[in-house]
Amino acid sequence: MKKILLLTLILIMPGAYAASYFFCNKTNQYVSLGDSLDQVQANCGAPASTTTKTIPNQKTQKAERWIYDYKPNSIPAEPQKNALVVTFVDNKATSIASSGQTPPCRSDVQLKKGDSPTLLYQYCKQPSQKQTITLPDGPDQTQTIITYPNGQDATIQLTFTDGKLTGIE
Repeated sequence: MKKILLLTLILIMPGAYAASYFFCNKTNQYVSLGDSLDQVQANCGAPASTTTKTIPNQKTQKAERWIYDYKPNSIPAEPQKNALVVTFVDNKATSIASSGQTPPCRSDVQLKKGDSPTLLYQYCKQPSQKQTITLPDGPDQTQTIITYPNGQDATIQLTFTDGKLTGIE
């Protein structure tokens, strides 16, 4: 049983190792996973083809949006169009948008990114709306696939994600 396991590992290892680098026949240079697109093209020359596409970010995160859309000191409260909208992620303000209307906050205070909901409440009191929203967790990625000849009739595809070599097929 141990011999079969050892033989299996020996047979699998060369294939796994081979997929982490590529030998450029034209220049006799190696490129490895993690190399940049510029490094690979410098080592291997111009590719036979290049395809680039944007991969939308699939990760999301929960956020809270506080909306202040009433005029301060008006009784009853008179609505005005989104005077102040603050978005919080992990209890920190990540976006502060003002429509130019008078926000219902203390005039001696300047809100800034990183402020907490508690601090905003002290400055502006209760928002007219609180929303739980879902935001992308990070930017979209750029994927580039370049193709090089690999022997007489074969080709090899190198996949780059955000400019770094991530796949060799």
